[in-house]
Amino acid sequence: MTKYIANAYDCWDKFMHNDALEHLKKSADCLKQSFSKTDLYKMLCRNRGFLERLRNSGECEKYVYLIADLLNNAERRGEESKFDDAVARLYRAIEMLAEYKLRKLGIMLDKIDECNLPVQIRDKWKDKIKEGRMEIAQREICAS
Repeated sequence: MTKYIANAYDCWDKFMHNDALEHLKKSADCLKQSFSKTDLYKMLCRNRGFLERLRNSGECEKYVYLIADLLNNAERRGEESKFDDAVARLYRAIEMLAEYKLRKLGIMLDKIDECNLPVQIRDKWKDKIKEGRMEIAQREICAS
């Protein structure tokens, strides 16, 4: 049982969410019979619920879970004095927040068609689109 728990959180720390979920399911199943009232079991169930919602969420909604996961991961790295890792995760969370904001505007990042850009930003970013790719800084996305 402890092997499943350790593997679950190891996978989760490596952003291998589906593997982490499978290990958490096995952990919870092992604990359910004798330890269903314990804090450990309840925590495993809450974490399993988070990973299930992440797995079952829509493409845009998934960003909310991934951003929260990155922020929590960054906090753990900071507590371990792994500050470079923590900052990298925070930076990625900021990138994902910008991507989420663009998706909420209906802008898909893999192929940008300037005709599909919302009117309020079309003129502002039109010159930044080259061959279907948009090159803009994070601060420009967040300021829009």
